Amino acid sequence: MHLTCRFRAVTVGYGRLSQGLDKFLVPEEMRVGHHMGGFKKFLLQGDLISLAVAFIIGGAFGTVVTALVTVILDLIGKAGGTPNFSSWQPGGVHLGAFLTALIAFVILAAVVYFLIVVPYTRAKERFFPSPDPGPTELDTLREIRDLLAAQQTNSSSGQ
Repeated sequence: MHLTCRFRAVTVGYGRLSQGLDKFLVPEEMRVGHHMGGFKKFLLQGDLISLAVAFIIGGAFGTVVTALVTVILDLIGKAGGTPNFSSWQPGGVHLGAFLTALIAFVILAAVVYFLIVVPYTRAKERFFPSPDPGPTELDTLREIRDLLAAQQTNSSSGQ
Protein backbone atom coordinates (compact mmCIF):
# COMPACT_ATOMS: atom_id res chain seq x y z
CA MET A 1 0.00 0.00 0.00
CA HIS A 2 1.43 3.39 -0.93
CA LEU A 3 0.59 6.66 0.73
CA THR A 4 1.54 9.64 -1.35
CA CYS A 5 2.35 12.85 0.46
CA ARG A 6 2.73 16.19 -1.22
CA PHE A 7 6.51 16.01 -1.11
CA ARG A 8 7.43 12.30 -1.24
CA ALA A 9 6.02 8.76 -1.39
CA VAL A 10 6.24 6.58 1.68
CA THR A 11 5.86 2.82 1.37
CA VAL A 12 3.92 1.24 4.22
CA GLY A 13 3.51 -2.45 5.00
CA TYR A 14 5.88 -4.82 3.29
CA GLY A 15 8.35 -2.25 1.99
CA ARG A 16 10.93 0.02 3.55
CA LEU A 17 9.97 3.09 5.49
CA SER A 18 12.20 6.07 5.39
CA GLN A 19 14.64 6.68 8.22
CA GLY A 20 14.76 2.99 9.33
CA LEU A 21 11.41 3.02 11.13
CA ASP A 22 10.45 -0.36 9.65
CA LYS A 23 12.13 -2.10 12.57
CA PHE A 24 9.52 -0.66 14.87
CA LEU A 25 6.44 -0.64 12.64
CA VAL A 26 6.67 -3.83 10.54
CA PRO A 27 7.01 -7.28 12.18
CA GLU A 28 10.23 -9.07 11.28
CA GLU A 29 8.51 -11.91 9.41
CA MET A 30 6.78 -9.37 7.14
CA ARG A 31 9.87 -7.38 6.14
CA VAL A 32 11.35 -7.62 2.67
CA GLY A 33 13.58 -10.69 2.36
CA HIS A 34 12.03 -12.47 5.32
CA HIS A 35 9.19 -14.10 3.39
CA MET A 36 11.33 -16.93 2.14
CA GLY A 37 12.68 -17.55 5.62
CA GLY A 38 9.17 -17.98 7.00
CA PHE A 39 8.24 -20.21 4.07
CA LYS A 40 11.36 -22.32 4.63
CA LYS A 41 10.54 -22.60 8.33
CA PHE A 42 6.98 -23.68 7.49
CA LEU A 43 8.18 -26.33 5.04
CA LEU A 44 10.77 -27.78 7.38
CA GLN A 45 8.56 -28.04 10.45
CA GLY A 46 8.59 -31.53 11.89
CA ASP A 47 4.81 -31.84 11.82
CA LEU A 48 4.57 -31.03 8.13
CA ILE A 49 7.32 -33.47 7.19
CA SER A 50 5.75 -36.20 9.35
CA LEU A 51 2.38 -35.55 7.76
CA ALA A 52 3.84 -35.77 4.25
CA VAL A 53 5.61 -39.05 5.05
CA ALA A 54 2.44 -40.46 6.60
CA PHE A 55 0.44 -39.43 3.54
CA ILE A 56 2.86 -41.13 1.15
CA ILE A 57 3.10 -44.31 3.21
CA GLY A 58 -0.69 -44.31 3.67
CA GLY A 59 -1.19 -44.11 -0.08
CA ALA A 60 1.22 -46.99 -0.66
CA PHE A 61 -0.37 -49.02 2.09
CA GLY A 62 -3.82 -48.29 0.65
CA THR A 63 -2.73 -50.00 -2.57
CA VAL A 64 -1.59 -53.07 -0.63
CA VAL A 65 -4.83 -53.24 1.35
CA THR A 66 -6.94 -52.82 -1.79
CA ALA A 67 -5.07 -55.69 -3.47
CA LEU A 68 -5.56 -57.89 -0.39
CA VAL A 69 -9.28 -57.08 -0.28
CA THR A 70 -9.55 -57.99 -3.97
CA VAL A 71 -7.85 -61.34 -3.32
CA ILE A 72 -10.14 -62.09 -0.39
CA LEU A 73 -13.23 -61.09 -2.40
CA ASP A 74 -12.12 -63.37 -5.24
CA LEU A 75 -11.69 -66.24 -2.78
CA ILE A 76 -15.14 -65.59 -1.29
CA GLY A 77 -16.60 -65.39 -4.79
CA LYS A 78 -15.01 -68.68 -5.82
CA ALA A 79 -16.22 -70.40 -2.65
CA GLY A 80 -19.75 -69.12 -3.24
CA GLY A 81 -19.77 -70.02 -6.91
CA THR A 82 -20.10 -66.39 -8.04
CA PRO A 83 -16.70 -64.75 -8.60
CA ASN A 84 -18.27 -61.33 -9.16
CA PHE A 85 -21.09 -60.14 -6.90
CA SER A 86 -21.68 -57.01 -8.98
CA SER A 87 -23.64 -58.91 -11.61
CA TRP A 88 -25.99 -60.48 -9.03
CA GLN A 89 -29.54 -59.15 -9.57
CA PRO A 90 -32.20 -61.05 -7.64
CA GLY A 91 -35.60 -60.07 -8.98
CA GLY A 92 -34.01 -57.44 -11.25
CA VAL A 93 -32.69 -55.38 -8.31
CA HIS A 94 -28.97 -54.60 -8.48
CA LEU A 95 -28.00 -55.78 -5.00
CA GLY A 96 -24.66 -57.20 -6.13
CA ALA A 97 -22.84 -53.87 -6.17
CA PHE A 98 -24.07 -53.07 -2.65
CA LEU A 99 -23.13 -56.55 -1.42
CA THR A 100 -19.66 -56.22 -2.95
CA ALA A 101 -19.13 -52.80 -1.35
CA LEU A 102 -20.40 -54.05 2.03
CA ILE A 103 -18.15 -57.11 2.01
CA ALA A 104 -15.19 -55.00 0.84
CA PHE A 105 -15.79 -52.57 3.71
CA VAL A 106 -15.90 -55.35 6.32
CA ILE A 107 -12.78 -56.98 4.89
CA LEU A 108 -10.96 -53.65 4.73
CA ALA A 109 -11.84 -52.90 8.35
CA ALA A 110 -10.66 -56.38 9.40
CA VAL A 111 -7.39 -56.04 7.47
CA VAL A 112 -6.66 -52.63 8.98
CA TYR A 113 -7.53 -53.82 12.48
CA PHE A 114 -5.66 -57.12 12.44
CA LEU A 115 -2.65 -56.01 10.37
CA ILE A 116 -2.15 -52.51 11.79
CA VAL A 117 -3.99 -51.79 15.03
CA VAL A 118 -3.32 -55.07 16.85
CA PRO A 119 0.42 -55.31 16.02
CA TYR A 120 0.91 -51.60 16.73
CA THR A 121 -0.80 -51.88 20.11
CA ARG A 122 1.26 -54.93 21.06
CA ALA A 123 4.52 -53.32 19.96
CA LYS A 124 3.67 -50.13 21.80
CA GLU A 125 2.92 -52.04 25.02
CA ARG A 126 6.10 -54.10 24.64
CA PHE A 127 8.56 -51.33 23.80
CA PHE A 128 6.92 -48.40 25.55
CA PRO A 129 5.15 -49.76 28.63
CA SER A 130 2.91 -47.29 30.35
CA PRO A 131 4.40 -45.97 33.56
CA ASP A 132 2.91 -47.10 36.83
CA PRO A 133 0.29 -44.51 37.65
CA GLY A 134 0.89 -42.71 40.89
CA PRO A 135 -1.72 -42.22 43.54
CA THR A 136 -4.92 -40.68 42.29
CA GLU A 137 -6.58 -37.66 43.82
CA LEU A 138 -9.06 -39.98 45.51
CA ASP A 139 -6.23 -41.99 47.09
CA THR A 140 -4.65 -38.79 48.42
CA LEU A 141 -7.95 -37.62 49.88
CA ARG A 142 -8.48 -40.99 51.59
CA GLU A 143 -4.98 -40.81 53.07
CA ILE A 144 -5.67 -37.29 54.40
CA ARG A 145 -9.00 -38.46 55.84
CA ASP A 146 -7.33 -41.40 57.58
CA LEU A 147 -4.55 -39.18 58.98
CA LEU A 148 -7.09 -36.67 60.29
CA ALA A 149 -9.15 -39.45 61.84
CA ALA A 150 -6.04 -40.91 63.49
CA GLN A 151 -4.98 -37.47 64.74
CA GLN A 152 -8.46 -36.81 66.12
CA THR A 153 -8.48 -40.21 67.86
CA ASN A 154 -5.05 -39.51 69.43
CA SER A 155 -6.02 -36.05 70.63
CA SER A 156 -9.31 -37.21 72.14
CA SER A 157 -7.68 -40.15 73.95
CA GLY A 158 -4.89 -37.91 75.30
CA GLN A 159 -7.36 -35.55 77.04
